[in-house]
Amino acid sequence: MKATWATAGIVATAVALSGTAVPAASAATSKAPSVQDVKYLQTSAAGDLFEIAGGKVAMQKAQTATTRAYAKKLVADHTKSLADVRTIAKALHITLPKRPLPMQRQEIADTARHSGMAFDLAYLRLEVRDHFGDIAGAIKEVDRGSNARIVKNAQEDLPVLRYHLWRGGLDLRYVLWMVHHR
Repeated sequence: MKATWATAGIVATAVALSGTAVPAASAATSKAPSVQDVKYLQTSAAGDLFEIAGGKVAMQKAQTATTRAYAKKLVADHTKSLADVRTIAKALHITLPKRPLPMQRQEIADTARHSGMAFDLAYLRLEVRDHFGDIAGAIKEVDRGSNARIVKNAQEDLPVLRYHLWRGGLDLRYVLWMVHHR
């Protein structure tokens, strides 16, 4: 169990560090989207679809009300984010994925194979890991994006993604505590 608590400590430290300031977009204009911009929108859409699908599974399988509430929040927030990304992509004639990437679908399937508290742990660990990547992608877009509308979307997503990471880490520590004290 010590390794598990060590993991929770690493998560707590990482969550605290993820709140570092993000530099303002450097000279982002309303230029045509760059390769970076297009990749960000496509990755963001795939990530939103992943969060929605995974959240729906978690709302059904999670053992704790805390995990179910977190999943519900992710579904709601990522549904809004997906609508925003689709609006931008449509205006800029960018094609977005219609479902999560194959690797993401596999992660959902692997997590769904768990039951009981093992499901909650697997789901929350997946969410914490995934949101680190989401935050890194949004920061990269803010730093390197060239289209002002897409950069602004990334800037607006960052506080929500950071909250998801913080909340996921907090819920993970709670579930770990519950497992340890049973």
